[in-house]
Amino acid sequence: MDRAEAQAIIAQDGLEAGMWFADPDARANRVVIQEDSTGFAVYVTTERGSAEGVRHFDSESDALEKYIRLLRAQQRLLDRGGI
Repeated sequence: MDRAEAQAIIAQDGLEAGMWFADPDARANRVVIQEDSTGFAVYVTTERGSAEGVRHFDSESDALEKYIRLLRAQQRLLDRGGI
């Protein structure tokens, strides 16, 4: 998966709980993907905005797949009023 494919899925599925390669700014209940000098990190932010469950990936494709899976799960929670 590449960035264009991931963005198409996000738009198609209406996934709104993500922070796309940006500083999460301590926003609560978001799924974050970031690139740094060691590769890619994917994680969620808690209700207080702190990072939780950080996973590191060497492959952008693997990171994007994890990001999409987490976004879908987060969106289901949002849709049900779980968060």
